[in-house]
Amino acid sequence: MPSIRKSQLSDGFESLCRWAAEQKGIDLVQEIDFDHFEKLSEQRFWKMERLSLVQLVFQRPLEIWLALDKALYLEERGYRVRLAEFCAKSVTPRNILICAYKI
Repeated sequence: MPSIRKSQLSDGFESLCRWAAEQKGIDLVQEIDFDHFEKLSEQRFWKMERLSLVQLVFQRPLEIWLALDKALYLEERGYRVRLAEFCAKSVTPRNILICAYKI
């Protein structure tokens, strides 16, 4: 599905669904309960929001673990490795630079 214009969201859920179906060449049946599916999607949205809060707790430790794992891999293959932060975490959480030189 192509990107949507933000203004399309103000037309409501049913309008968005019909537009998306049209973009994909899907014929929608007439008896769709759009209110029901909008409520379901809102429930799923809030569930994902709660899950993303849990994800935030582990985001930085996971980034560090991945960088250390890559550094160890390089050291095991004969590289001298140095880790550094190349910008503030507020710019991007993936701010760990791996410098590796073959020894």
